[in-house]
Amino acid sequence: YSLSEALKRSRILQSICICLKEPNKIINTVLVRLSKGLKELPLLKSLCLDLAYCYGISDSSLQTFSRNLKGLCNLRKIDLSFKNLQITNKGLQGVAECLRRLASLERISLDFSYCTQITDIGLNFLSKNLKNLLSLNYINLKILANHQLTDQGLQYLGDSLKKLISL
Repeated sequence: YSLSEALKRSRILQSICICLKEPNKIINTVLVRLSKGLKELPLLKSLCLDLAYCYGISDSSLQTFSRNLKGLCNLRKIDLSFKNLQITNKGLQGVAECLRRLASLERISLDFSYCTQITDIGLNFLSKNLKNLLSLNYINLKILANHQLTDQGLQYLGDSLKKLISL
């Protein structure tokens, strides 16, 4: 079985943590296939996906991955690491739009450390899409070593996420 097929056969799975370490050209295909398998898990409550240092990931495959997650209506916790990827605001926008559709989310952890092409515009996309998640009470956002970000980007987040218990 492929990973996607195995996930489709595991419909009762409630929690999954996947770490991909494939810095090569096939990583985009792997990511899209993985997302197709994940969307077949209606009971999934917790998703952890570590893509740190998977240098070949493109904005378009990240957007496709994100679109495929929109049906995970029971998801309560999501932990995504994009550390040191060459994604841009466009990729972050796809992730942000996906998160907006996951209305049951209570906890979000995102690592965009060393993603030096993300700017305040990307944080604005994120903040606008998170502000309507009524169940959200915790967000852990790592954005280390990105000199493109300014206080304005953090202000966008602060203005949109005032009701959080923990930031």
